Amino acid sequence: ESQPEHALEELKFLADKGKGRKPPSRDEVTERICQAFAKLEEPNFKQDMTGGDEWRYFVSLFDLSVFEDDPVSKAWVAQVSSRVNEISEGKVSVSSVPLGEFPEDRGVNSVRDIRLKVSDGSSTLWVEILPASNGWWTKKQ
Repeated sequence: ESQPEHALEELKFLADKGKGRKPPSRDEVTERICQAFAKLEEPNFKQDMTGGDEWRYFVSLFDLSVFEDDPVSKAWVAQVSSRVNEISEGKVSVSSVPLGEFPEDRGVNSVRDIRLKVSDGSSTLWVEILPASNGWWTKKQ
């Protein structure tokens, strides 16, 4: 790990388990997110991940060679939307939120940010993913 706090997290995993660990794959983390969204909850990124694992996952959601109309993030949003719909048996939907329609004046950057509305019609979980700052922001309404 390149960041000291992430290296300490890795050492803690090693101390707790007594052996090295295999970080969860991108697909495993995406499934964790889908399972949580289907219950209108935040996923647990601390279970078996370091901050470095989290950062690498967030960066993997984007094609960093483009600035707009990112095909990688669009495909991820479509995958998550479909899987959450499947898990929740159509009760929860995931949709992208246009710039300017995000709560608390967030979502002001159109480049490389993912803004989602996860809703069952009565409750909403707003999610913003900001790869540049390893950010994950949510608000439940």
